Amino acid sequence: EDDEDDEVAAAALQAEAEEAAAAKDGRVMIGLVGHPNVGKSSMVNYILGRKAVSVKATPGHTKTLQTLILDEHTCLCDSPGLVFPRVDVGLAEQIIGGLVPLPVVREPYSAVRWLAELRDATAARWSAVAA
Repeated sequence: EDDEDDEVAAAALQAEAEEAAAAKDGRVMIGLVGHPNVGKSSMVNYILGRKAVSVKATPGHTKTLQTLILDEHTCLCDSPGLVFPRVDVGLAEQIIGGLVPLPVVREPYSAVRWLAELRDATAARWSAVAA
């Protein structure tokens, strides 16, 4: 099975190298970038008119940059979701913000608690403004 995986990986790498070389010969490169799970891969498939890249509902499915030839003048690049975490953003905030895939969240209650505390703090501020 490892040999088969190595062959698949080698074939994928070769295809990627050929597509990258083709892109260097004057083709326009169009890249789709954005947050995880916003439909970049689905858009690539739609533009190409076929299922060229894998699509899953789980954020983070696309792991590498994928270059596909659209026509003789154009290449499309599908990218993994971009996430720029700040040091001061806690795990609970990342979970609520959709930056952490829910299937990997082991303890969701801290995120729910953070959201409830945020709601309470917001309500207190509005109460102070109204008074």
